[in-house]
Amino acid sequence: MKAFLNPITTSLFTILLLAAGAIHAQSGYEYTSPTPSVDSVISNFQFIQNVAPRDEPLPVPIEMPVSTNRLSDYVVVDTGTNTLQPRTIVTRSENIPVTVTVYSSTSSASLLHDGETSTFETYQIDQNPAVTGASVFVSLHYTYEKPIQTSNLVTVLDRNVVMPQRISIQSRNGQNDNWEFITNNASMSSTVYFPQTTAREFLVTLTYNQPLRIAEMNFVQNPTAESYYLRFVARPKTAYAVYSMPEGNVPYIPYLDNLNLTSTTLETVAFNSTRLPNPKYVPPDTDKDGIIDSRDNCISVANADQADLNKNNQGDACEDSDLDGVINANDNCPDMPNPNQQDEDSDGKGDHCDGVESRWVEQLSFLPWIGIGVGFIVVLALFKFSLSKQTPEEASEVMPQNKEDTNK
Repeated sequence: MKAFLNPITTSLFTILLLAAGAIHAQSGYEYTSPTPSVDSVISNFQFIQNVAPRDEPLPVPIEMPVSTNRLSDYVVVDTGTNTLQPRTIVTRSENIPVTVTVYSSTSSASLLHDGETSTFETYQIDQNPAVTGASVFVSLHYTYEKPIQTSNLVTVLDRNVVMPQRISIQSRNGQNDNWEFITNNASMSSTVYFPQTTAREFLVTLTYNQPLRIAEMNFVQNPTAESYYLRFVARPKTAYAVYSMPEGNVPYIPYLDNLNLTSTTLETVAFNSTRLPNPKYVPPDTDKDGIIDSRDNCISVANADQADLNKNNQGDACEDSDLDGVINANDNCPDMPNPNQQDEDSDGKGDHCDGVESRWVEQLSFLPWIGIGVGFIVVLALFKFSLSKQTPEEASEVMPQNKEDTNK
């Protein structure tokens, strides 16, 4: 018995080893999506920007301003090797630029928004003619490049300076508009809150009775403006092409290399160039019906005739006329709702609108009755056949019983 078990044990052990090896090989296999060809990718993009070769001895990160933060909207190609390059989108929050002046005065206000708390603007008591000890005021005019949305003003004073007594804030969107108070003669603090306001100009009036040294005074922009930059690594003596504004179904581009493009500490080089039409751009035709997507009234379903009976600029082929959840092109009964698409005779026409069944059983209505008759005859024949198959013993058991009944 022991000798018989040895070959079985050896075989089982061998099978287990082979299975373990297969599992290990499978788990060690890393699937990677195939990188699409460069031409199949760039033909989907409408514009191109050329990046000339650089003279730096080492590779440098390049940053180009772009309009969106969708990475799929941009591809970078090494024009020498005609290969796709790793790239990423960097997002930066940026405040809308502002100019600050002293209203109706030649005094300076530029240091109020320089980002440095070590510098400050000084406004003396004798700035306006006033009685000694009386309060004076200064009005600061904030003009932004475009309207901002804000709800508070933050002030940082120099050391050993007393906060102004009162503050008033007015706003307007243009020079021809009237100033409107958003807070008037309020108590001054390091942060002044007011109802959320959207405006391009603000007038801040401070009332004080001691000299002012203001390091920073800024409106908090909410939300702050965001800018997007395309970043990639440029090798020395290498030209690149950046493609943008795709149209149609762009092939998926897998992550090309594990580069630390987002958090690199290397100094980036800003670059911008003229955006030109892409000579390799091919207008997409998703459904391959010979009509490009920008002119196709039914992009996802082929309809070369562009039929549109109700003139709603949506092709009949991709409409759902009966609102049953199945578009006309795939609906076996487009004029009558039938979400389950029943078709008993499999003739391609749904039961809901199929007046004549194609099955020959349905067309010959007498056939079911013939079937019932044939079945009845078969049952009678089987019954008769079973009686004719009685054995002599079964017959003798029946005969005496019948004789006794006769004598009675």
